[in-house]
Amino acid sequence: MRTATKVMLATAATALVLGVTACSDDDDSKSGPSNAEYAEFCEAKLAADSVPQMSPTYMEDVLPLVADANEAAPDDIADAMEIVHTSYEKMAEGDESVFEDPEFAAAQGDVAVWVDEECGFTSVSVKSVDYSFEGLPSSISAGPVSFLNENTGEEPHVAVVMKVPENLDLSDPMEILMAEEPPKGVEMVGAAFVAPGDTAGFSADLEPGKYFVFCDIPVGGEETGDPHFLHGMQGTFIVT
Repeated sequence: MRTATKVMLATAATALVLGVTACSDDDDSKSGPSNAEYAEFCEAKLAADSVPQMSPTYMEDVLPLVADANEAAPDDIADAMEIVHTSYEKMAEGDESVFEDPEFAAAQGDVAVWVDEECGFTSVSVKSVDYSFEGLPSSISAGPVSFLNENTGEEPHVAVVMKVPENLDLSDPMEILMAEEPPKGVEMVGAAFVAPGDTAGFSADLEPGKYFVFCDIPVGGEETGDPHFLHGMQGTFIVT
């Protein structure tokens, strides 16, 4: 099983940059797109974000869905979505420079802001600080969710979200990350990597159950540093 950080890098276009505020224990539930004409794009974007990220055929599976979202993008987000689509095509060709491209990051941000404001998904937003998640709700309602991560700390962070069995021991997330195969019942939902001062997120259609959120980036950005979750950057929430 690859580490969550590597998974995030392999699926960087799902880490959508956006500006949000922290939420309370009550999630911000919405009821569909603000405009009926946006429904096709919102559905296509959710479908792309929902492709299993641990799949060995992830890029092959997700690329046509990103293309669908690009085709359906409303005029006010079309330019940004075109950049995201083009970046995905470069990723599929093995171009890792996309991960460092500020134009790609900005485009992701524009798309994510639009999705959160217009698609009507339940909004769940947290703030990443050094080293904890602020505003992580204890429970939310099942269904389409926009998960948002704003970094107000001094180090980069990632909010990795996994669906886990109720009885799974979460005292050592690294045991889960380094396993050749994920423990039975563990499903990767998404990962929102975010640099200091930025925000990120993804959409997902969440089923009822227990979810685990953690950051596995090393302290100080060094490969040999302790992962942030060892310093308390982890938490759980229930989807009902």
